Amino acid sequence: MLAHDTNKLVACYKGKNFQCAAKIEARLVVVGNTTKSQRWMGFYLVFPMGEQQLHNEQSGFGVHYTCKHDGSFYNSSACFSALYYPANQCPVQSLTTVQENCLRITCKLPLGKFKVTYEQAERSLLDLLSVPKDANPAKYTSVRVELHPGALSKVEGFGIPFSSPDKDINSIVCGLTPIVDNLSLVEFLQSKSFLFVLGEPASKFEKAWHLINRSTDTFAYPYGEDHSWDVPKFKRMLATNKYKAQFRAMVS
Repeated sequence: MLAHDTNKLVACYKGKNFQCAAKIEARLVVVGNTTKSQRWMGFYLVFPMGEQQLHNEQSGFGVHYTCKHDGSFYNSSACFSALYYPANQCPVQSLTTVQENCLRITCKLPLGKFKVTYEQAERSLLDLLSVPKDANPAKYTSVRVELHPGALSKVEGFGIPFSSPDKDINSIVCGLTPIVDNLSLVEFLQSKSFLFVLGEPASKFEKAWHLINRSTDTFAYPYGEDHSWDVPKFKRMLATNKYKAQFRAMVS
């Protein structure tokens, strides 16, 4: 992930396609579903906390846990994750919590309120990410996102107590030093434009982008316009529209 205006490195997923030395990891995520309320595109920023979770517990910062998703993209090992599932086949969340030695901040872009352009990544961008000179450029894609005027992203996971043995990471998360250029973490998450370089061909991103961009229908609850008090009618509505797998369960 690079700063859109200056192309400076912000975060990088360390894998076979990228050898950059960024301490922060990033992952572009596209989630498609048959209901628009479940479709979204955005990214993760992952800040390592090291193995000092016991120290954090004793010092009052607490231990970070995450919910285990069976078969979900949360445990995907790629710089780009695309997930599509029909509404009646949502991945099951087991409600089992597991310790997580990192802070994961999610930025969800406002659906229908941003412009996406993508193409084969230029060699200059690949050099910034330490991609080997003999790598096939056709296997890399640059994705530029620009929010419409007045549009705002939704940020999840920010403001959680955090402490890392890495002084640089600690300073960025706590807002003491910029994450890139002169932007604090908050200011960066509020940006109106983002630049991603994926270790995947453009055709793969195009397919994923189509999943969430295929419909502009406005989401509405299926309860009609008549909201007069009628208990038997309400019971019929609930019985007809109830669906356990429609939304992911949450664990606090």
